[in-house]
Amino acid sequence: MELKLGCNKGSATLETAVMLLILIIMVTGFMFLINAVTVYSVAQTAAREGAREYAITDNASKAARKAKDELSIGGIEPSSAKITTESAGRERRVKVTIDYPIYIPLIGKSDIQIQGGAVFKSVKEVGNL
Repeated sequence: MELKLGCNKGSATLETAVMLLILIIMVTGFMFLINAVTVYSVAQTAAREGAREYAITDNASKAARKAKDELSIGGIEPSSAKITTESAGRERRVKVTIDYPIYIPLIGKSDIQIQGGAVFKSVKEVGNL
């Protein structure tokens, strides 16, 4: 019985299996990345609309309600987001922070924070409220 050193029987199957595994990991990662960008876009829109409402009405609770409404429209549960409002002079700031769970293949589950923020200037003068 002779032993052949150059025998490549089955190597094509192994290479295909490894490439498919790498491809699945890349596609899964790409899907999570696209979803994270979508969540960021919704958070940014919610912050912008909340800041606009805050600048017009000068009411922080109305601004937070508007931001929560925008999160709902974007398909994000408002209770999963932290909405902060801040007033400095004529500037009205709203920041939306969302804890976004992400699964990284071969590493596991992790949470990342996605933030959107916006600043608008109040249409009212501070002394003339």
